[in-house]
Amino acid sequence: MPAVVARKRFAFVIPVYDVAGYLPDLIASIENQTGGIDRLEVIAVDDGSTDNSLGILEEWASRRPGLVTVISKENGGVASARNAGIEHLTAEWVGFVDADDMIEEGYLAATARFLDANPEVDMLATNMAYFDEASGRVRQEHPLRYRFAPGNRMVDLERDPGCFHTPVTCTFLRTDAIRGLRAYADAVRHHEFPASEHTYAIPSTELDALRTRLASMPE
Repeated sequence: MPAVVARKRFAFVIPVYDVAGYLPDLIASIENQTGGIDRLEVIAVDDGSTDNSLGILEEWASRRPGLVTVISKENGGVASARNAGIEHLTAEWVGFVDADDMIEEGYLAATARFLDANPEVDMLATNMAYFDEASGRVRQEHPLRYRFAPGNRMVDLERDPGCFHTPVTCTFLRTDAIRGLRAYADAVRHHEFPASEHTYAIPSTELDALRTRLASMPE
């Protein structure tokens, strides 16, 4: 009788275009997770890069075949790349990391703890910070940081729609809630937001971000 393969808990769908200089930092930050990487799948979608981005991804996938899947497509923009990745999802939760981001080493472990304590959640939002490449310092100055000041909490978006967390790069969504949808408009090539009819968002002060756009969860 064939062994039953457990469903992964988390997935990162990563759109990639001409970011060869940043990919090693992102890869290292994923590999350095203190917990949860054994239940993670990474779907990296190369969107017609003209540099060595695809080569870096393929080398990563060859080293970590149980972790990384690489998809290569013609250039169509970040939205079409994310949609292509969604089609290959198997994990329970998905986050849309940008290729020039990094995540703190406790990110997945802290996310898992919060979801264990709040199983009714449909969407989880995480905090952000800036990473200054010139100085190597993290700056806690992101303009949306105020949303996390109350601490870990549940938010009913029907009652408090102003808490809707638009930066998709630091948001987890239930895969089953978006499967079969074109979650992103393919014609939008730059800044876009996923559609959601679900009612809960969970900001957390545990979440802290590196390099401008990505949330992380230090202890």
